[in-house]
Amino acid sequence: VEQVLKGNTLLLTEGSNKALLINASKFEVRSIDEPQAEQAIRGARDGFVESTAVNISLLRQRISHPSLRFQTIVVGEISRTTITLAYMNDIVDTQLLNRVRERIKEVKVDSLKSSGELEQYIEDHPYTMFPTIGNTARPDKAAALLMEGRILVLINGTPICLFIPHLFIENMQNVEDYTSRPYYVSFIRLLRFLSFIISTTFPAIYIAALNFHKETIPSDMIVPIVQARELVPFPLAMEVILSIIMFEVVREAGIRLPQQVGSALSIVGALILGEVAVSAGLFGAPTVIVVSIAYIASFVINPIADVTALLRIFFFVASSLFGAYGLFVAMLGLLTHMVSLTSVGVPYMAPFAPVYFRDWEDALIRLPLRWIKHRPRSVPHRRDEKITALPKTGGKE
Repeated sequence: VEQVLKGNTLLLTEGSNKALLINASKFEVRSIDEPQAEQAIRGARDGFVESTAVNISLLRQRISHPSLRFQTIVVGEISRTTITLAYMNDIVDTQLLNRVRERIKEVKVDSLKSSGELEQYIEDHPYTMFPTIGNTARPDKAAALLMEGRILVLINGTPICLFIPHLFIENMQNVEDYTSRPYYVSFIRLLRFLSFIISTTFPAIYIAALNFHKETIPSDMIVPIVQARELVPFPLAMEVILSIIMFEVVREAGIRLPQQVGSALSIVGALILGEVAVSAGLFGAPTVIVVSIAYIASFVINPIADVTALLRIFFFVASSLFGAYGLFVAMLGLLTHMVSLTSVGVPYMAPFAPVYFRDWEDALIRLPLRWIKHRPRSVPHRRDEKITALPKTGGKE
């Protein structure tokens, strides 16, 4: 009955107590195109769609090996949503696979509508702001993750694929980091880490310097800042928090509106509002500049843009109450929390906590691919070596 309700055909014959179940269903499938949230310059141009069968074919196109396995699990008492686990049987850690499989089987709900719901059902820390289960819509990235020993979770009806485990360091990496030369890629990775720090702490540092630690401000900058705030009727803390809320409203409106209108609103709306607010004396120009830099820096690390928005407010509140001491205590508390996180049993802050020095060759910077001959120890696996031989360079290094 379940298969017939999914569109398959049941063939019954007179005089027989058995029937044939024929896969004759055909559903409309969206054409394969590039994911809007993960666009690439030098990478592939295809992306996952809402059909699990199509997504499996995209993975098979990239990994044509019998070790690639798929296991189907049905979740949802009413929706009967099909979930497919994908993994490399010769590489994946057996304990990690069993752990993921059992957690999905323990989910007992009426319906499962999206990958985001399943992610929150099976993660280790459901109340943290950090995503400990990753997601992607790119088949090339998913295939690369499979070769590291990850487990993919494909949900029928959604083009987003979950992967387990997911580490914090991966938010600073990009699938195109491995198609470019290591020098510029290393520079960009360091820039992403710097952007994360700027995006979360810049408004907090600004208010701590002006309200508590004026001696840290260069003398040439004090007079322009004071003059810019002379006409502002609000206290500095209220001015900064109103600027943050205004930018969040404009960003959210730009995301939810149609693409053409949203792009115009995100750019023109923020500039016009900022300029008019400064001219009217509602905000000071330094405040608008500081908040704008923080938001622009968050666009560099788009996978955790929502996390940076919350951390920005968290650090700002701590800094506005206790100055630099409050900021440092808040940062220490955040670091302690991040170190305690796990992704289905795998440490979230690896390879820094715990320390795996060998994995640092592809962490803060990326060394030449010839040097990265082993799979990362941060991810459990059963096959360590991934490069066995390369052509000789003739001593021309």
